[in-house]
Amino acid sequence: MVCGCGKSTVLRFLTGLDRPDSGGFTLNNGLIDRPSLKRGMVFRDHRLLPWFSVEKTPRSVFTAYWAPRWKSVSE
Repeated sequence: MVCGCGKSTVLRFLTGLDRPDSGGFTLNNGLIDRPSLKRGMVFRDHRLLPWFSVEKTPRSVFTAYWAPRWKSVSE
């Protein structure tokens, strides 16, 4: 991966977290000018959960949040 080429900056523009100084990004003929629940970005930072793999991180969210609710519905 190349460092310092603007990958994170472009992602922030596409999610609406930042706005470019000029020009813009469009999605489905609409200008991206603010965050939306239809777009998101997953941060992968070594300081968040360094002991979890990419696969284990979402699984832990399911286990902690959704599994108890799923179990109570299925009983």
